[in-house]
Amino acid sequence: MRKFALITIMTTAAILGSAMVAQASPLKDYSAGHVAIDLGYSNPTSLNFTEHGNDGKKGSVYGGATVGIGNKMAVGYKYNQFKSDSDPKVTAQQVNLYYKALPGVSVYGGLVNTRTNADGSNETQNSGQIGLQAAYDIPLFATVYGNIGVGSKMNSWEVGLSKALVNNLDLNVSYFDNRFKDIEQGGDVKAHGINVGLTLKF
Repeated sequence: MRKFALITIMTTAAILGSAMVAQASPLKDYSAGHVAIDLGYSNPTSLNFTEHGNDGKKGSVYGGATVGIGNKMAVGYKYNQFKSDSDPKVTAQQVNLYYKALPGVSVYGGLVNTRTNADGSNETQNSGQIGLQAAYDIPLFATVYGNIGVGSKMNSWEVGLSKALVNNLDLNVSYFDNRFKDIEQGGDVKAHGINVGLTLKF
């Protein structure tokens, strides 16, 4: 009951728009040596730069990996890039430590590095974040997953579905919302849209 309540709260909050960078189907087994590798395509339906407005957007590739280290813990890396049709773009990388608090539910904390390129200049910032991640298997259908991350320079959420294609290979489809604060010449950047990708687990 406690697990179901936590998952319900987290998913509801995400749908309502509570303030991660794209993430794929979570690694469920944090035993030492277990690995999940993510690769996919991010298609923003909206990309807004405070200082430049909403001048169109481009899709981009995202990637990442999560490695179990045992004792209910794992380490993860994620990479995303958000580009406009003109000049501005934001590259985000993050490294997180995950702890499985309940079956299917993890808390995490880590560092986020953001680099903004606009008008020929580059700005780089580092910040911390904490978050909650959960996954719930629906028998004979798919895995529902989601996450919420809150940080000093970035707030984000994502909710999606993951379906096994073959053994250890999942297809993921999700909706994301990322908000970067005070990174573009003192302005904000907001991006939300659809991710489609694959996760290889071994």
